[in-house]
Amino acid sequence: MSLDEIKGKVTPEVVQSVLLDELLGRMITIQELLENQVPVYHLVSTIVSVTDVPTEVNLGTWVDCTMYNDGADNVYIYNQWNLPGTDDSYLASGENLKIDNNQRTNKRFYLVCASGGTATVRIFHQ
Repeated sequence: MSLDEIKGKVTPEVVQSVLLDELLGRMITIQELLENQVPVYHLVSTIVSVTDVPTEVNLGTWVDCTMYNDGADNVYIYNQWNLPGTDDSYLASGENLKIDNNQRTNKRFYLVCASGGTATVRIFHQ
């Protein structure tokens, strides 16, 4: 039965109610699909004291993080494949750095200052 055939047999209000009910049902289905696909993340704050001894940072499962160097010295960032302080991966004093993995990860990384240096790094991650 077409919509035009239905319009002649019932009032416009009934047709409108049926269409709105159908629309609502489809919107609920879409909402349920989106909720299953988009994970909910909570922002977590971590403070790390960094010295000239490498400090392992394990954020658990995370997607992205932003680091703020509140200390007086540069902080070098590395993982198990590069040596501390041997590349351009450092966070200068007073600066921030965002790392975005675009997906959940359990990656760990290390922070270290040059010999004799110290810093405090605030890390916000989700």
